[in-house]
Amino acid sequence: MDAALLRVHTALPGRVVSFDPDGPTATVQVMVDQVLTGGSAAPLPPLVDVPVQFPRAGGFVITFPVKPGDEGQIIFNERCIDGWHQSGQSGPPMDYRLHDYSDASFIPGISSRPNAIPNFEMDGVSIRTLDGAAFIKINDAGHITMDGTDLTVKCPVFFEKLFTYMAGMSGTGGGAGTKVSGSFEQSGGTLSSNGVVLDNHVHSGVQPGGGNTGGPA
Repeated sequence: MDAALLRVHTALPGRVVSFDPDGPTATVQVMVDQVLTGGSAAPLPPLVDVPVQFPRAGGFVITFPVKPGDEGQIIFNERCIDGWHQSGQSGPPMDYRLHDYSDASFIPGISSRPNAIPNFEMDGVSIRTLDGAAFIKINDAGHITMDGTDLTVKCPVFFEKLFTYMAGMSGTGGGAGTKVSGSFEQSGGTLSSNGVVLDNHVHSGVQPGGGNTGGPA
């Protein structure tokens, strides 16, 4: 029974050697060595063409760049997955091997203690860089916080409630330019257009008499 169990592979930690985004598949190194009959240990050869799992369903997917050195969980499927992996269709297994190293899949994420996530936050969900320099966070009070070097939006933006900014706002118009409907209120500082300050702007050459108009009331 012990000899049979030694040939049953279920799950092991692994580390990425290389990643092919077109698969997406990876070459993965098993991080627990194989114990030989005499008691010595030897590393297993890297597993190749291993399907990599990303959160995906309903026409949506979350992707991230898998890089050499990333850790994760290797799952060994109980039957040959070659036919399914190539065709995406159900059918009998192309080989009758069981729990084999050849039928691995890889889930990035779990890590050893030295590679634990730093500054783990417990008050919400976040998508972030490991160093925390850029993130999107939703806390348990429903507050959304974003930070990073910049933000590029390639679609129309609609604000259904109050829009507040603190560090000023600048931009360039394109297409139809900028349109504002409804009331627009400005206080403090000055209001200018093409270098013309509108707060005290007057028009000269008013007929008859050639005088100036009064300032804005």
